[in-house]
Amino acid sequence: ANACAFPGAAQTLVISDCASALRIAAGLGVRAMAQRSGPGLNRAAREGVDALRRLGGERILVLMADLPTVRPQDVRALADRFADKVAVAICPDKNGTGTNALLIPNGATMQLCFGEASLVRHCREALRAGLVPRLHHDPRIALDIDTPSDLLEWLRAGHDGANGIVADAEL
Repeated sequence: ANACAFPGAAQTLVISDCASALRIAAGLGVRAMAQRSGPGLNRAAREGVDALRRLGGERILVLMADLPTVRPQDVRALADRFADKVAVAICPDKNGTGTNALLIPNGATMQLCFGEASLVRHCREALRAGLVPRLHHDPRIALDIDTPSDLLEWLRAGHDGANGIVADAEL
């Protein structure tokens, strides 16, 4: 639903091996694609990026689905701040070690490597591809739900959005 507000339903692709998630996405009017590359987040991300490359956009944003406080304006701010074609915007997770969002130029040759300690791996991949890795710290993008204790903490907090300061850093 957030992606319908920005970047818009026509510019959004949901890839999943979950039929329910694909029905929800299609019901919202976004592109829904069944994951065919086998299980795993990185396979899904690569498959989705390849599909979006074929559609010809200038930049591709990979945004995790477990971010309960992210808002359309957070995604817009990320896209607006990193409009150049040599930067890779990397949004760290709440622990500062993972990657919850990645904004790459369409032609970027870097490998996607989500999962534990992916922040450093994405920075290295950006440099290897001749791109400038830039960190984008946004507490709403950083707040992810990876474990049952994360979910309980978020539910107990009872907030509708994380408070904090958005900050950027170039590496």
